[in-house]
Amino acid sequence: MRHTSFAKSTWFFLLALAIGIIISLTTCRKSKTVSHAIFTKPATEFNRELALLSFDGARETASKEDAEIFATERMHFDTVQASPDYESDPTPDSIGYVFSHGAVGDYELIAVMIRGFDYGAEWAGNFHMGKTDDHEGFSRAAEKVYAGLKDYISAHFADKPLKLWISGYSRAGAVANVLSQRILSRDDIDVTQENMFVYTIEAPQGLTEAHAEAYPNVFNIVNSADIVPAIAPNAYGLRRCGIDKDIYRSDIDELMQKAEHPIPAFVPVSEDDAIWFFKADTEQEFVSGLLERLMEHPLVVYPGFGDRESYAETVEDSLCYIIELATSLSSDNRQELIGAFKEFLNNLFSTKEDDFIAALNSAVMQNNAFYIKVMEILSRNDIPYESGRLQRAFWTTIQLVLSKIDLISGCTIYADNLKRLSEMHNPTLIRTLLEQYEEK
Repeated sequence: MRHTSFAKSTWFFLLALAIGIIISLTTCRKSKTVSHAIFTKPATEFNRELALLSFDGARETASKEDAEIFATERMHFDTVQASPDYESDPTPDSIGYVFSHGAVGDYELIAVMIRGFDYGAEWAGNFHMGKTDDHEGFSRAAEKVYAGLKDYISAHFADKPLKLWISGYSRAGAVANVLSQRILSRDDIDVTQENMFVYTIEAPQGLTEAHAEAYPNVFNIVNSADIVPAIAPNAYGLRRCGIDKDIYRSDIDELMQKAEHPIPAFVPVSEDDAIWFFKADTEQEFVSGLLERLMEHPLVVYPGFGDRESYAETVEDSLCYIIELATSLSSDNRQELIGAFKEFLNNLFSTKEDDFIAALNSAVMQNNAFYIKVMEILSRNDIPYESGRLQRAFWTTIQLVLSKIDLISGCTIYADNLKRLSEMHNPTLIRTLLEQYEEK
């Protein structure tokens, strides 16, 4: 099989990229009490102090208790109400959120903080796009928050003038963005743009172009060197509503050194290596190039990520199912699963076969061995699964791996760039960049 000497270690790095994004969502708390006067200004004016406060509120949503403490002790809010999904194990369609209330002059300010950390199987919903319309996973979650918000307002603040404050990080940022579009395009929650403060942080894209209006009160904090806000890709027809605020800085390495969180240096991709990879002089070109190559139709007959319909038909269910099962495991058993996956990749890419059919047969054997190991782990932990669906998911993985072998080779050469890319979504880095952000 071609380029197998490169591919083994590269898939370790690709796996580390995904895992790094998950586990990098670490504590980044601030405890300063805030005056409600910050909400007297028009929501259509960007406010860095409020952006930082929104980050902190979103950060405290990992547990209901932390979110309640932020609302009551940091913000001095009352009437705190948490999503019932905090009381049960996460599912692909669950969503954690916390509502709270504060008085601002004659207005009732309602804060909507959406869970974007430690949300387990909700990860699977991130990849449930559907073939058409808005991102299905984010839309389902947003409609849950919307229904809960309507009930909360009806129960406590019916017929009173309202202000809203909405925030979320990563997945929750996407849900907050879709939620904002729903509120602003419907009539059953009476709030004006000037009184609706929305700050999403590192949000993926979840709205069709028809719904992605440039609302002047919706601010999306994005690091343009992070791949997460670039997903789902523009080529799938998905966007964000509101206004993006790019917080990336050329002195990012120096800032992170000062924050005692050093990151690998970015290495431009040269013209010589572009034959296997793509030319990239900047981090932004690296992100866009990586997405473009992932979405290219491969040489083998397998559409994969080529377009949204192909993704929905061939990849989506398998990817969502694997993530749902993996996030159902305990931390120790998840590590065992990761170890089995590494062994699978090691065996898969160490094959010496030059003949394609022989290499494919070898891949099938490795896939079956990994499938048996995963079934053993799931059964030992009493996690129910559909054997046919699981087997299809593993075969999908094999096809994707074989279809992207040239890209994998290039990734190996620029492995440090992938490590750096996984750090670009880290909350510590994002808050450091946001602290330094200045309007241009």
